[in-house]
Amino acid sequence: FWKKRKQIWNYYNFKLKDLPLSLPPIVPEGYRHAYHLYTLVVDRKKTRKSREEIINYLQKNNIGIGIHYNSIQSYKFYKNKVKFNLNDLKMSNYICKNIFSIPIYPDLKKSEMKHIVKKIRDFFDV
Repeated sequence: FWKKRKQIWNYYNFKLKDLPLSLPPIVPEGYRHAYHLYTLVVDRKKTRKSREEIINYLQKNNIGIGIHYNSIQSYKFYKNKVKFNLNDLKMSNYICKNIFSIPIYPDLKKSEMKHIVKKIRDFFDV
């Protein structure tokens, strides 16, 4: 399962690298990544399109997405418990508002991978 997810990960990295998206970081030599989530961050400096727009587009094209890892300061408990200075948390707020994940599971077929990549590329008119 791990090898299959790694293959999908590498395919996405290759096919999506020229888009206005931040891809997951490169896994350093000697480390073993789980490849359990393939997260993308919409690069708002390179596109006017929003995360909500791409999510809606992908869902309309029968592609599941996920929203993961809200920033800690976005939870009510922490807003009340810890008085965060939101100006000090610009990057985590940015990522929280622009991150999403696309399917990466061992049974994902090559045709499904191609469909996902094609629809993402179509969304950005590439």
